[in-house]
Amino acid sequence: VWCARTCLLLRTLRGHTAEVTELSVSAAGGEAARDGEPLDLPPHGARGLLASACNDGTVRLWSLDEESMPCVAVLQPCPSQDKVAVVGASFRPLEPHAPLQLVSVSANGTLTLW
Repeated sequence: VWCARTCLLLRTLRGHTAEVTELSVSAAGGEAARDGEPLDLPPHGARGLLASACNDGTVRLWSLDEESMPCVAVLQPCPSQDKVAVVGASFRPLEPHAPLQLVSVSANGTLTLW
């Protein structure tokens, strides 16, 4: 994670075992949900979440509310298939304080709405 103002490295997020293919930042203050039901995640109010899609077959969610930016969830869109690359991820909606959903797309064409 780099500071846009100073161009200095702030943090290295570790956990993926292959190349990260896409990043998405949620709107601040939303509640993460899947099929209308809240995901069991720690609160992430003021700054939101960062989602990282990866060729290792996972999407990791990172808290932007804590300085250490911990990983708060590891999502696997295609659990029945071994390591299908996740090539994209995006939060919706983009409005603050609206329920969050995350959509991911895997290399085999699977779309998952979280």
